[in-house]
Amino acid sequence: MIIVNPGGGGSGSGATGPTGPTGVTGPTGPTGAGATGATGPTGPTGPSGGPVGPTGVTGPTGATGPTGPTGAGATGATGPTGPTGPSGGPVGPTGATGPTGATGSTGPTGVGSTGATGVTGPTGPTGATGPTGAGSTGPTGITGPTGPTGATGPTGPTGTGATGPTGPTGSVSDPLELSEVRADDSGGLSLTNSAGTFGIFIADDGDVGVGHSGPAYELDVSGDIALSGSLYSLSSADDYVEIENNSSSLGRLKKVGPGEVTLDINPEPQDGTSRASLRTFRNTNTTGYKRWLFYKGDNSSTKHAQIGVDGQDTFFMGGGNFGVGTDDFGTNAVSVIGVGLGTAPTTSPSSAAQLWVGDVTFEDANSRAVFSQRDEAGNTGRIANVIRKTDSGNPSSALSYEGLFCVNSADSTFKAFANDSWHNLISDGWEMTGTVVNPVSTATGIDFEGIELYNYKDKIKTVTLASSAVVFDASCANVFFCEATQAITSMTFSGATSGKVTTVGLYLQQSASSATGTITWDTNAKFSEGTAPTVDSAGGVYRYVAENRGYSDWYVDEVGIEYA
Repeated sequence: MIIVNPGGGGSGSGATGPTGPTGVTGPTGPTGAGATGATGPTGPTGPSGGPVGPTGVTGPTGATGPTGPTGAGATGATGPTGPTGPSGGPVGPTGATGPTGATGSTGPTGVGSTGATGVTGPTGPTGATGPTGAGSTGPTGITGPTGPTGATGPTGPTGTGATGPTGPTGSVSDPLELSEVRADDSGGLSLTNSAGTFGIFIADDGDVGVGHSGPAYELDVSGDIALSGSLYSLSSADDYVEIENNSSSLGRLKKVGPGEVTLDINPEPQDGTSRASLRTFRNTNTTGYKRWLFYKGDNSSTKHAQIGVDGQDTFFMGGGNFGVGTDDFGTNAVSVIGVGLGTAPTTSPSSAAQLWVGDVTFEDANSRAVFSQRDEAGNTGRIANVIRKTDSGNPSSALSYEGLFCVNSADSTFKAFANDSWHNLISDGWEMTGTVVNPVSTATGIDFEGIELYNYKDKIKTVTLASSAVVFDASCANVFFCEATQAITSMTFSGATSGKVTTVGLYLQQSASSATGTITWDTNAKFSEGTAPTVDSAGGVYRYVAENRGYSDWYVDEVGIEYA
């Protein structure tokens, strides 16, 4: 880049030195011969001063006497003009003008009134121009068009004055007002400091580098950027501002402050009605992990939460609570899920069950928020539980849902709600020894405290032999009836619960018409007599009691033989 200082001569690297003497200017070429345009018409003469009285007939002009010498006295003040006297007779013909003599002193102005204007005689030759009158000048007439400019003459030879010496190197402290700065070659334009370190570099294609001379983008900065305003994309509505780090797999967006720091991310629809969304992974295309990670915030790698997509887990750790529709948790709550009152769904999506919290009015007329559910088939109700009823009859329909148990202390029933109706499990056969029932859910059922059963009745489950192998499953029933229509070569007792005593009653019938006399007992069975009982091949009904005490063995007692 070359910047010229008007006080210098050559092109030194500092401020330009003084200019050398100007060379001799060559001769000016001849002036062009273009014709002068026509003069425009003269405008009308403006009106004179006050009104002129009528001119009297001019008398014959006498010969002018010689002008006397001008006196040296000061001119007195001019007196007022008197009225014009009457004119003389008619004007005679004008004689030839004689030579003008010397002007004499001006005589006093006459005081007669001006007579009537006589007939104008023929115009004589024009005399000398008199003094200009004092009337106002009329408006200037329109200027005529300018004639064409004559051709420019040839330029004279340029002078050959010597170039002045190079001025000393210096600096410019005053502002430079430049309308254009150009590079002097194709290598770009550089602004550097005195050590040659790049400040700004403008490449030939318009890319700008800050801090280096090889910009790869329209603006390529080597170093940090401090921004006090906003960063905009001013292209089309679908354009975006992209922050990309090509040198690492880790990018950061950080806000640093001396105290509390808040980082806002605000999509802002300007019409006030359109949707605003924060999207992540929209243009991601990978089979690897896609997740949001939340760390403890103590400058460690301790992970406290994760939101995963595409099959990744979502979890919250660190002892906090999780609220849906509420941020109010009970005293001392830790790792609790709280759900506020919601609105029950009215449809049942395929392959999904739904949970919500709604108000339910209980038998005591109090309304309470409880969990409810809706299954894929559209069945709805509270989550399965056990309720206590202190008056006769079934619970209200609001409390009736699939899987609910009801302990009724008024009519001594224990019921379950299934297939849209209440079913008695035990009736007239139990009593409460206390005022509190404490149901405890287990993996295989519900345990109750404070309940005694009396007048207990069992239903018998009939097992039909489809083969020579038979299974008596205590998880299905506790009393079985089986008719041995063929030899039993494999008998199994199952369904016992570890740590629980399980009792099975077995009624085994073998008629004479189909008796084979062959029965092989469960290999884990232990008998009170030390050996397996013998079933009479003549037929009859035999009753046995098999008891399991929570381990693998079953203890079998023969209660009766061949009941008639």
